Amino acid sequence: MCVSAEVAMLSLFFTSRIVESFTLQFKNQSKLSLKALILVSVILAQKYLDDRRINNAIWARIGGFEVEVVNTVERNCLAILGYELWTEPETYMKWSNAVLKEIEEP
Repeated sequence: MCVSAEVAMLSLFFTSRIVESFTLQFKNQSKLSLKALILVSVILAQKYLDDRRINNAIWARIGGFEVEVVNTVERNCLAILGYELWTEPETYMKWSNAVLKEIEEP
């Protein structure tokens, strides 16, 4: 399955926002949780940007998780984000430009 470049970039932005807001409940969790966090960031970005919704059961199968795990991590991430996926365009562009600059520099 492919996701658009926009979904990929927005998922990185969501991951960045979530990591910045890490609470104690996430600090002691395993690499499995990091993998779930990245998958859920892609899910959130895809749901936010694309009209074509992909079922969480499919995402869970792609990520190698039980759907209940994906649903729980998605709810936790949404709570950390304050259920606000919309971001000021200026904030997103500043972040996006900084990421692209880092990628382009040797």
